[in-house]
Amino acid sequence: DMHMLWTKTQWSSNSYQPFLYAADREHISRNDNGHYLVFRDTWLACENDAFVLCRLEDDTEIKRIQIKQNKNGIDQEDRILKLKKLIMNSSLAKM
Repeated sequence: DMHMLWTKTQWSSNSYQPFLYAADREHISRNDNGHYLVFRDTWLACENDAFVLCRLEDDTEIKRIQIKQNKNGIDQEDRILKLKKLIMNSSLAKM
């Protein structure tokens, strides 16, 4: 996982997960230090090799969208572009 901080020694409301922030600033969670995109009934997180969509109500995983990586764990596709397309082509954009 990668996170950006605007402070030297503590988490702040200005921290965020940079891939999520770049893909959809409007839905970035301020309550969880930008670790998630939050929609009406779901939240989405970025893991090392996947985006994970879960129910807001009980955190049940709904869908895992794999990010293509090589054997060394280096992305072989643009994860920001992939997430933007996922949001635009799904009902998430309307939430």
